[in-house]
Amino acid sequence: MTIMKKLPTKFAKSLFVFYAAAVNMADTYDITRLSNDRKSRQQSITSENRATRS
Repeated sequence: MTIMKKLPTKFAKSLFVFYAAAVNMADTYDITRLSNDRKSRQQSITSENRATRS
């Protein structure tokens, strides 16, 4: 936080906004991809479990 105080506030704010937007975009992309991966993986696991049980 001390680094932010040393920077000009306007520059720091714009930088933070840009950084937040970039992180947001990356997060949403990653999360959607990960959740899709997890869903498909879970489905395959459950179908395997069913096959082994029966």
